[in-house]
Amino acid sequence: SNPIAKENIYQTAMSFGIDKSRIIFSNKLPLKQHLSRQACANLALDTFNFSSGTMTSLALKNGLPTLTMPGKTFRSRLSSSILHSIGLNQLICEDEQQYKEKAINLSIEQSNTLKEKIFLLQKTSPYFNSQIYCDDFENLLKKL
Repeated sequence: SNPIAKENIYQTAMSFGIDKSRIIFSNKLPLKQHLSRQACANLALDTFNFSSGTMTSLALKNGLPTLTMPGKTFRSRLSSSILHSIGLNQLICEDEQQYKEKAINLSIEQSNTLKEKIFLLQKTSPYFNSQIYCDDFENLLKKL
């Protein structure tokens, strides 16, 4: 929605030899339609310094792998915490160089394998099952 930001993205892409016609800006949609659109993607890229915990959670519920790099603040570590809790540590990067390399590699070769793993996790991980999560939490409280 910001013409200055769009132009900056175009200019940066072109400086790397990427034709600006390859960049597609999608229109804002209601959340349900946005999530449906996400199912067509192969990889979500989390932002640095301000992690998108809610959108990461929603992307994972759609089977969409999300690549992240945690920062030093609580807010910047939300996505990495979610990914760690379900055993997808391969989507957590230590620095910008690793983030770039993984983004390229995942977009080319491994996204379907990760999507299959996420769909399997949806059936087995407490993160995706409120009842299992509540039962586990209740049992921990009883032990305390």
